[in-house]
Amino acid sequence: MPADWAAIQNNLGAALQTLGEREGNSTRLKEAVAACRASLEVRTRQAMPADWAATQNNLGTALQAQAR
Repeated sequence: MPADWAAIQNNLGAALQTLGEREGNSTRLKEAVAACRASLEVRTRQAMPADWAATQNNLGTALQAQAR
């Protein structure tokens, strides 16, 4: 069930990003970016455009947090 796995990875990325920001933990932010990128292996623009866009948004947020 790749779509479910990708959704879980996306949600994991969002949770890790929140934790990383709250804790000031750069490792968590790196894990958030990795989880989002893993999700995008399944959530492609062609196959799942709305999910792809949501994951891209989460990835951008995690990368922005990482840059602070």
